[in-house]
Amino acid sequence: MHFRKKELELGVSYVYRVQTGSTVSKEFTFRAMKEGSGWPTTFLVYGDMGVHGGAPILPYLKKETAKGKIDAVIHAGDFAYDLMSEGGYVRPPP
Repeated sequence: MHFRKKELELGVSYVYRVQTGSTVSKEFTFRAMKEGSGWPTTFLVYGDMGVHGGAPILPYLKKETAKGKIDAVIHAGDFAYDLMSEGGYVRPPP
């Protein structure tokens, strides 16, 4: 089943899960835009996480987003690393 909410309520936090087949993710949250135009927006921007070394910036990104003070995350680089099981580490060619 697919659920799509067309109109979000301003300033409300939403909880959701992602599902593919019978696999269901943990819960994720996001907050809809606040009402009005006089509020500051906090962006976390990052790019290529690196080919070797296991994405050293990843713990910082997780820590900052867990604080709940980030309004949006912008990723401006590669996504092609195995973040689930290798922590972003890419093995060098043999």
